[in-house]
Amino acid sequence: GIQTVTLANDGEGPLAYDVVEGTLPPWVARVGPSSGVIGPGDEVIFAVTVSAEGLDPGTYEGAVAIDTNDPLRGAVEVAVGLEVRVRPRSLAVGPVFPNPGRGRVTVPVELPADGPLWAEVVDVRGRRVAVLADGADTDAGYPELRWDASAAAPGVYVVRVRSGGAAAAARAVILR
Repeated sequence: GIQTVTLANDGEGPLAYDVVEGTLPPWVARVGPSSGVIGPGDEVIFAVTVSAEGLDPGTYEGAVAIDTNDPLRGAVEVAVGLEVRVRPRSLAVGPVFPNPGRGRVTVPVELPADGPLWAEVVDVRGRRVAVLADGADTDAGYPELRWDASAAAPGVYVVRVRSGGAAAAARAVILR
């Protein structure tokens, strides 16, 4: 994956910078551009390429060290992070939270492969009350869908998801 980091020059002269390559966390594959000059009032956006290959599931935190010609701040550290999760084995939904809920409801999905994702909310009679995803290409992993249930009548609802020929569902209770 790629994360972006911005370095701005708030000074009156040119700001030279160099990414200190030997200090990058081991899961940072590349930072670019690795050096350059930023004009007064300008900024540069760094692309930080991270790789989860060979890492155990968990949260990884680190910093990108940048040397500058700024007499007041000759070195800058920018925090970067990476969360490694196990790829889901099958399509699943839930648990929906808050449940019971009011207003905004979060629908966690476990998506085992990249591809289109459909998600809808139906009432107990099977009538569609909301569309949460309409076939948009979605990366495998753990996307979270949002349902604004503030206009929904109190009751029990079913969140149904489909992707890659599989289907899953979860129950949500809405209160007033």
